Amino acid sequence: MILTIPVWLAYSPEAGRLPFERHMIHDTPVYDRQHNPHANGQAAVQAVLEARVSPALFAEGQMTRLIVASGGNLRDLFALVLDAGEGARLGNPGATVIGPNDARLAINKMRREYRMKLGQSPYDVNQIPYSEKSARLQAVYRGVPDSDIPDSVLYSLLRGRAVQEFNGDSWYGVHPLVVDILKEQQHLDPQSPGGTEM
Repeated sequence: MILTIPVWLAYSPEAGRLPFERHMIHDTPVYDRQHNPHANGQAAVQAVLEARVSPALFAEGQMTRLIVASGGNLRDLFALVLDAGEGARLGNPGATVIGPNDARLAINKMRREYRMKLGQSPYDVNQIPYSEKSARLQAVYRGVPDSDIPDSVLYSLLRGRAVQEFNGDSWYGVHPLVVDILKEQQHLDPQSPGGTEM
């Protein structure tokens, strides 16, 4: 029997109380632990995308740019492609490809959505200030030992997809859009790798 449960439950202290074993479908990394492009991960995500969308619809480099901005999350990827495609048509009804500006606008829109998830909501069970989230994001980015030990801060970041969990050794990484945010806020050096600009 296969049961699906909400992501918030899987990434919460209550997950250990579930009466069955969890099997997560993790994201595919677009960067490795050292923030270098993960060629196999990007190729795998590209294969999924190309099974649904013709590569001819993207100007040079824009497919890869959207794949990286998605962080390997397919839901994010399809949302980015849809937004970029609609932007291309609105900007020029005769457009035949998603251009750099179309990709940039779609990425900026999704980055705003990720920024909103980093804040607090009156509906949050545990109110966690951004200063704690930012400190944990920086620790995960830098691979600080023990930064992957689950607590309310890490669970919050996992639920908001700011931190991603990957297969293999079950390692964590910071979503490329969130790396951009940390760089913009000067929590990371502007030249730090792992963001949406490769």
